[in-house]
Amino acid sequence: MGADEASEASRRLVEECWIDPFDAAGARFRAGAGRLAATPPGADYEALQRGHAETLNDIFSKWRTEPGLCAGYLAEWEAAFQWALGSDWRLAIGLAERAFAFLRHQWRWPEAVRIYMQLLH
Repeated sequence: MGADEASEASRRLVEECWIDPFDAAGARFRAGAGRLAATPPGADYEALQRGHAETLNDIFSKWRTEPGLCAGYLAEWEAAFQWALGSDWRLAIGLAERAFAFLRHQWRWPEAVRIYMQLLH
């Protein structure tokens, strides 16, 4: 997929609320409110969110050996982290530690620091 195709696909996903821009440049995104519409009726939303967060915690445990994998899941990580902040403090800390280590290793200091700032609030 070329840059123009990716930009157009991103624009459509934003319009449909599947993703939200994470930065002013529109280069990074996080899962949007549209994902709630994809949850099956009667589904245990809390269990789905927990499973999602635990999966991402596992993915980010591989930040040393699979940094490309982690980079591809940053937007998903953000959604899981936000859920964990309000629902499972232990899991939120685990997600924060692993993503911080990954971002620090990638020299992405502002993003790394923002993670711990969220834990403080």
